[in-house]
Amino acid sequence: MKIIQNSRCSFQNKPGSLKIALIYVSKASSPLIPAMPKKRNYSAARTQNLKVAREEKARKRQRSTMCCCRRLLYNQPDFVEGESLLETHCHNRRIDDVFFLPKFHCELNFIEQCWGRAKSVYRTYPPSSSKEDLEANTLRSLESIPLPMMRKFATRSRRFLDAYDRGLNGKQAAWAARKYRGHQVLPHNIMEELWKEGLIESQDD
Repeated sequence: MKIIQNSRCSFQNKPGSLKIALIYVSKASSPLIPAMPKKRNYSAARTQNLKVAREEKARKRQRSTMCCCRRLLYNQPDFVEGESLLETHCHNRRIDDVFFLPKFHCELNFIEQCWGRAKSVYRTYPPSSSKEDLEANTLRSLESIPLPMMRKFATRSRRFLDAYDRGLNGKQAAWAARKYRGHQVLPHNIMEELWKEGLIESQDD
């Protein structure tokens, strides 16, 4: 009896990992293979209840400090109050102020803007499958960003940080950062400017 036609199996066996078998079935001619379950259509109320339950479970897991050894050690005073290896290295080089920016944030972390610029330069190079070419193109892309451009990106992030600190949303912060480019912070009458542009209902918002 021919059960599966045009099937393929791929195995992955790496050190320290489980062996995984993936079976791709293009056509099944036997009732021995169960059909895929149909997608359930939940009501809006049930979908909302499931979402609330998942959020509550996530909050409980976040509040818990005894759920695992990792979180238990992470909340110990030696780990919480101690400085990181990066801070220790900077202090040894007489760098007193170390700021930790949000990871992967395209507005508040200007390093992401530098990466975006480097990737745009990298795409201008001819494609290649050589490892040496890829490494050389990557280094050239990173070196193509001058220090004044990095400072410009840092100033832009500083404007967004000031905008969010004043309570602006994403659209308002983007408008203010674009209008006052070249400024490190936004002016004191920024709410009045937003009101004139119709981005807020009143100046007290």
